[in-house]
Amino acid sequence: MENKPKTCTSTADGGAPCSLLEGHVGNHFSRFVDSVTARLYSQWASYRRAFRVREIARVYGYDDLLKKLAEEVDDIQTHIAETLREHVAWPFLENKKGMRGYQVGILLGRLGDPRRFPGKVCTVSTEASPHHLPATWPTGSPCPVLQSDGSTCGAEVSPSRVLTEHRDATGVRSVFHQVGLSTDEGGRLLRKKMGQQLRHVPSLQSLLIGPRLGARDEQGNPKSNMSIVGQAIIRQKVQPYRGLYDEVKARVRLERAFAKGESEADAELQEKLFDADGRLNALGLRRADQRDWELERVAAVVAGKRFLGDLFVFWDSQVWDRKSWT
Repeated sequence: MENKPKTCTSTADGGAPCSLLEGHVGNHFSRFVDSVTARLYSQWASYRRAFRVREIARVYGYDDLLKKLAEEVDDIQTHIAETLREHVAWPFLENKKGMRGYQVGILLGRLGDPRRFPGKVCTVSTEASPHHLPATWPTGSPCPVLQSDGSTCGAEVSPSRVLTEHRDATGVRSVFHQVGLSTDEGGRLLRKKMGQQLRHVPSLQSLLIGPRLGARDEQGNPKSNMSIVGQAIIRQKVQPYRGLYDEVKARVRLERAFAKGESEADAELQEKLFDADGRLNALGLRRADQRDWELERVAAVVAGKRFLGDLFVFWDSQVWDRKSWT
């Protein structure tokens, strides 16, 4: 049963402009584009709680509880996969083996609303105001302050914080940044640095790419990877993403061999990996030191970005006409 939008005060009365979007869901109206996406998020929250308690039971040896929790986790995963079939992005996913499970459902639920990317931001960023609001909110309107329950409906607003102009963009780069797929010149994912605020969600990065994709245990066996890239693109060989993964992996291995002097000279690689003085540049130095699993991770990031971009563009096109707001 879908929740109806909350009745909210108007901006003229000092409240948040809550009647501007369709498909608000309870007090999550500004976070989720529709009720199915909100349900995916709610199911993910239940999954996270059950998973954490299961790990605690595993550590302390509560075998009876561990079995019950394992069943609960499996049930929630099934529910998420079933809910995903109701999502507007399902037509894009239904023919892609390995991408019809709970992982993609969690990803969509946590992204919430494609109109938030890049969306609009407040002129003054504070902890009390949302970082992104859907682009359908009017430019110049006061930014709402989040309530303790996560609601923006009827919230007090401050005239000193107003929404900026909507940026003319597809939203793909913005969602890459949110998931943590921005990379440096060497193809390495950006990491948190001392004294700098983290600007992406690490758990979303792990959900899509997985931690240390390609890493091996002490016996040399590949470590299990339950990410979308690990399960669907690599194991299930979903095209065109698996083809792109193999292509990039072969290319970066060739670059490493050339940077280490193990292969013959190539004019294109010479220009890419060396500076004018014939010394390795930043990318060349990094390639020369990269291990196999690190090269595989570079390929996984490229394939993951292609999949996420395609998924986002399809979802976005089903929700609204982006061009009409640019």
